[in-house]
Amino acid sequence: MSILIERANDLEFLSAFLADINNQKSNHIGFCGTDQADILRALKEDFIDEKGEASFFIAKTNTGEIIAACGIDIENGEAEVWGPFNKTESMEISAKLWGCLKENYPEVRQFSFLINEKNTKQQLFMKQINAEEKGHHLSLIIHRSCFDMLGEIKSSSIKEEDFSAFQALHDITFPGTYYDAETIWSRLNKDNILKVLKDDNGGLIGYAYFEVDKELSEASLEYFAVSNNYQNKGFGRLLLKEALTAMFSYSEINEIYLTVDAGNHYANHVYEKAGFEKENTLIHYKSKD
Repeated sequence: MSILIERANDLEFLSAFLADINNQKSNHIGFCGTDQADILRALKEDFIDEKGEASFFIAKTNTGEIIAACGIDIENGEAEVWGPFNKTESMEISAKLWGCLKENYPEVRQFSFLINEKNTKQQLFMKQINAEEKGHHLSLIIHRSCFDMLGEIKSSSIKEEDFSAFQALHDITFPGTYYDAETIWSRLNKDNILKVLKDDNGGLIGYAYFEVDKELSEASLEYFAVSNNYQNKGFGRLLLKEALTAMFSYSEINEIYLTVDAGNHYANHVYEKAGFEKENTLIHYKSKD
């Protein structure tokens, strides 16, 4: 059987392949979804390079069947890797796809992978390319039908006078994260919301920052933190439930996904108590060029 490696040009055909293979835990990649329409939308929005070409390569048979694929979502010299997806046991095919991406995008210096713990084939490939394991993450989900909306809300939208306390807690809880406090502040609008919970003296108990995309019917809880003095007292669960109530108040939102550090036992306990269920355990790898 002859195999052809080429750049993807039929994104609808590719999205069908990705939706099918990513529904199998033994082939699952955390960055990629499982719904074909969502995958196609992401391919069109995030995987078209400056030349107007897809930053995705495929391997197909002489009959035109896609048997493997790998792509990168590039931003500021770094990339999240969708793949390698491979229906075969051939490491050589994965290596060829990976080589095509690196050859065509030499400006990318760092790559992130998120691979299901049951996807042993791509874990072996990580060893082959000397990618470094960075940690384990849990993929969680909560459905609107399984969540009881709160009637009384004690948190409120952040005010300018709360910013310094929020910034201090954010910096301690998420050092070096992708959105610092000032970036979050600059992103706030009617659908990007920062809620704070305060004590009777105006001190900051905790905060939750979430973003809602009504057009895509997606909501993401980007950051959630409770001050050390208030942990294990029910405030975390209260704040999380209030954030979920706000997100589910959008009629377009029916389910919310989270990817969290598997080792953060306090936060994970709070998520479980709020109604989140575990979908997958994912292993995060990084590779530098």
